[in-house]
Amino acid sequence: MRIKEEVRNFLANLYASRSKKFMLLNAAFLIGVILASLFYAGRSAFIPLYICAWIGAIVCLFLRSRVYRMLFIIVAIGILAGIARFVISEPTQTAEHIKFYNGLFATFIGVVGEEPKASFNQKQKILVEVEHVERVNDAHVQLSDSVIGTVAVYAPQFPARKAGDELEVTCALQDTSEFGKGAQAEKLHKDGVWAVCDDARIRVLAENRLARGAGLLNTFRTQVDAHVQGLFNEPYAGLLGGILYGARAGVSAQLLTDFQRTGLSHVMAISGYNITIMVTALSILAVYTGMRRQHAFWILTGMLILFVIFTGASASVVRAGVMGFLVLLARQMGRGSAITRVLLLSASILVLFNPRVLMFDVGFQLSYLSTVGLVYGVPLLEKIFDRVPEMFGLKEITLCTAAALIATTPLILYQFGRFSLIAPVANLLVLPFIPMTMAFGFAALILSFIWTPLCAVFAWIAWVPLAYIVQVVSALSRLEFSSFSLRIALPVMAAYYILMMYVVYVQTKKLNAL
Repeated sequence: MRIKEEVRNFLANLYASRSKKFMLLNAAFLIGVILASLFYAGRSAFIPLYICAWIGAIVCLFLRSRVYRMLFIIVAIGILAGIARFVISEPTQTAEHIKFYNGLFATFIGVVGEEPKASFNQKQKILVEVEHVERVNDAHVQLSDSVIGTVAVYAPQFPARKAGDELEVTCALQDTSEFGKGAQAEKLHKDGVWAVCDDARIRVLAENRLARGAGLLNTFRTQVDAHVQGLFNEPYAGLLGGILYGARAGVSAQLLTDFQRTGLSHVMAISGYNITIMVTALSILAVYTGMRRQHAFWILTGMLILFVIFTGASASVVRAGVMGFLVLLARQMGRGSAITRVLLLSASILVLFNPRVLMFDVGFQLSYLSTVGLVYGVPLLEKIFDRVPEMFGLKEITLCTAAALIATTPLILYQFGRFSLIAPVANLLVLPFIPMTMAFGFAALILSFIWTPLCAVFAWIAWVPLAYIVQVVSALSRLEFSSFSLRIALPVMAAYYILMMYVVYVQTKKLNAL
């Protein structure tokens, strides 16, 4: 009876507040996207689901309780909107989109949209934004004058292609479902890729064909990478590039394996995980040194914007920057309900632009979960870390690291499939040094464009935590019991997060009652 009464009070509070009803709509929209991500099997497959949803919405109109009726309608509208947004993100099968030509041997012209990356099969993965299809091996297919869409072209590592190259590509176009099953295909869709070709014949037609803004950003990214390589030797240059903007090109295969064995793969995936820890630590240190919280907020916000620009402003970096700003905002506002609304709204906006990031972009997922861990987990863990010394903000930095780790470990197990027995120790030894690494590494990077002598000072300081991280990871990975393969199923991960939400809700309610 008590639980039933609590549920009634909870629903009554939702109904009485406009902002909470808007939160419910956002949450329902995200649930709709999740449902579509899990069960999508083509546009036509969703027709029965849509009919059932609309019938449910109509039935809600006849509920006696006005509260239940309104809330059920909000949930139904949100879920329908989420499903609809996911469905329309798939391009239609027309001659104006490259997906139409899958299964054909085709020659097309396009521009390399971003710097190619090394793929799993020792080839370079080139994302080509198609402009025109010249010919196909089927005379009955009528070609369109203008074709859009992105093709993932897998080619030998040499000669290396670069962003802005205009290419003529001849290959057998494959559907993404034939190239990779399930989540692998959806990860390509998340990047706008709906066609794949392997063993392609490539001819370079021109260079620097990117639009002016994109071209400037790409040139700047290339310069940033060159400056990082000039500041440090390997593996430190590759490690700093991985931490700052997700570039792993210079990191050896052995070091990558060591990071996986110690449960630290996420360190080199640009995400809000790293950014939120960095801005939290810098915020703590700023307040600790006597700076007013409001001044620290605006200074760190400016530094965050500068960070996004200097590391290339790619989609993943922008999302990570948004997460960092939300953590700063949470510390500034100090109100759980307000930051919950901001978190849900920001998630809905980002998912509205690209609905596939919610379930198929590990960087996006790490970003949000680490942010949630910092916002809601830190107050609940304070008593456990009560004996940690507060010198230089060490207690709060350790507390934030632990909260982020608790929030993200199940996702790391689900995505990377490896359980590290020493991951908690490794994370607690390494993550407190990530803010220092990012801050001094980023400062050295900025100064390398301005004044080399001062840049060298910051580079030396940044080298200390970089060397420490490499040594700790290498030493821990050599332990025979360091890790073993373990991939948890999606229902197990979902059950963990449902339980975590319940515990956070109950414990937060107790804290507020004190």
